[in-house]
Amino acid sequence: MPATPPSGPGSLDSDASSDGPGENHTASWVHRRRHALALTAIIIACVGVPVALAALTGSLSIPHNDAWSHSRIARDFGLHGTITLVGWNRGALLGQIVPLGPLARWVAAQQLFVALLAAALLVASYFWLQPRVGAPRALFGTATLGLLPMFGLLATSFMADIPAAAAFMACLAVGDRAIRKGSTGLLWLAGALGVWGVTIREQTLAALAAVLLVAFLDRRVRRPIAALVSVACLGAIGAFELWRQSLPLGDHPQVQLSPAAAGRAVLAGGLTLALFLLPVAGLVARPWRWGWPARLVALATTALCAVLVFVARIGYLPNYLAPGGAYASAEHGRQTIFAAPVWNAVLVLTCLSAGLLVGTAVQARLHTPGQTAAPRGRRVDRLTAAAAGLLVAGTLGQALIGQEIYDRYLITLVPLLCGPLLGSLAARPAATSAASLQASAAPRAAAPARSSNPSRASVPTTSRWAGAVGLVVVAALSWSVTASTLARDGAQWRAAERLVARGVSATDIDAGFEWLGWHSSRPMATGSGVVGAHGYTSSFADTRACYTVSQSPLPDMAVVETVHYPRFAVAGSSTLWVQRSADC
Repeated sequence: MPATPPSGPGSLDSDASSDGPGENHTASWVHRRRHALALTAIIIACVGVPVALAALTGSLSIPHNDAWSHSRIARDFGLHGTITLVGWNRGALLGQIVPLGPLARWVAAQQLFVALLAAALLVASYFWLQPRVGAPRALFGTATLGLLPMFGLLATSFMADIPAAAAFMACLAVGDRAIRKGSTGLLWLAGALGVWGVTIREQTLAALAAVLLVAFLDRRVRRPIAALVSVACLGAIGAFELWRQSLPLGDHPQVQLSPAAAGRAVLAGGLTLALFLLPVAGLVARPWRWGWPARLVALATTALCAVLVFVARIGYLPNYLAPGGAYASAEHGRQTIFAAPVWNAVLVLTCLSAGLLVGTAVQARLHTPGQTAAPRGRRVDRLTAAAAGLLVAGTLGQALIGQEIYDRYLITLVPLLCGPLLGSLAARPAATSAASLQASAAPRAAAPARSSNPSRASVPTTSRWAGAVGLVVVAALSWSVTASTLARDGAQWRAAERLVARGVSATDIDAGFEWLGWHSSRPMATGSGVVGAHGYTSSFADTRACYTVSQSPLPDMAVVETVHYPRFAVAGSSTLWVQRSADC
């Protein structure tokens, strides 16, 4: 694993050369300042904009989707200082609740805390990527992560995914620095971050195990210290698990081997990652420079994906990517956020992205005439390989035992894969003309000032535009999903609150999963309640579902009122139907 980013003609770093140490220092400070400003802009776009939309739509102070259970547990902790489970809380959760203290009683405080952790996740991912691919490409990878379709929604809800991902990447970034510097203090810090992440969601164990394993095997780290940190972390996690398993009403997974479901999850996961990495595919792919083996493999991959998507109807992993918007399957009624032509275009781009990414990976392993491959260590370092391998193995294990795999589980794979993929830009065609050979052999000091910035020279204009277009596409997709879902959730909640203001009991209203769970005074238990319009009411014993708030008219129910709201928070138009059951 290289301690410094690639340099020279293949580098995308914009480090300017100069004639003296003073100018070098000034140029370095200027570039660091530019990178800090760029990272701040990414955080504003990927976290600040969703927070503003949540505030505008009234969604910042209400629970969302599965997070109703997390918020209820946190509220009780903030009010009474105790952890009381509610039957729908498979994640560990403690690590994202306890730091809030008394503030945990307010949903807005819970979700703003997650927004801060979303910013921390982006910062940690940047510092993870920077020593591997250089600052400009690290910024590009960080933007790719922040523009994931579900990122804005997860950053403004109390779901465990963003806090766990922040701990995951912070553990890796600090652990990586600890290993490269041989720092005992940083290794202890990485271990603490990893343990904290495990108390939020168990998947963080992959990052912690990778750091401790690589540290134990690396000569720069004292082996007894690595062993001691490992034992301490293992003991802390074991004690936490013993305590957690002792709590009543835990939502423990049911084991049921399902190879077919696991295989389908693998295919859907591959398509989901291809969409997530669309900007990276546009930036790094050079099909015009590939040999025929890479081109054929890329074409075959694209064709296979097209068959999976348009023939076998295997789409993305649930539950944020669908024509009806985020977690549409959990809502009453149906609405269309993305028209069929738009959605089909997204699917086509996904297939192309998959082909380009696979072709890039194949070409990077080939030694064809006229191509100088990047050094092997510059592509995949041991810590990246260990963390990604353990994470993928754990996720596949979940799928094999019958657990549902969601798109949000793949968040941390994006920065892990961006390292080797963006690092592949270091592979460039060898010089073929006498003039280019002489230019490459010339002293750097004699080069014109413009050549001191290899960033522009090393990335073809076509690739820069393709990468930029990829970012624009995923940004449009992400902001559309975020705005439409926050607008819908806020409108549904307000419609139900208006019924309550008229004297209707909150437990007589079915305004979605989060409304039912938040207002129920009892733990969730399958089959304990009545069967309402969608079926979630059957899990809450004190809910009658006399009134339903739906995205489209439901049969056999009288319309009480219709509610109009802007579909994308500030634009468009959508309608909700408030209906009454004849059974009440």
